Amino acid sequence: MSLTPEETNLINPIRRQREQLQAAERQSERDMVTGESHYVWGRRHRLKVIERPGRAHFEIDGERLLFTFPSARAVDRRREMLNRWTKVGAASQRCRLDYSGA
Repeated sequence: MSLTPEETNLINPIRRQREQLQAAERQSERDMVTGESHYVWGRRHRLKVIERPGRAHFEIDGERLLFTFPSARAVDRRREMLNRWTKVGAASQRCRLDYSGA
């Protein structure tokens, strides 16, 4: 399929921007500790970690991202939980995920 000159003029800036975005630096690896900044659905939130027994869950409270979890969780597991929550919880501002069996 061949593009017209007008279509090419519209697509070229989109291609350039896509290439810039793909080449951009990503956020550094996070340690999932209180005070870190995390971007959730395009907005920056300061993480507050709360260790207590029970199910792990995330909650957005204004500019804070509250993360409640059992204290025995490894950092990699916490990151995985945040990634899953941002995908599952996009429809609501509060989403609980059951990680008690992991």
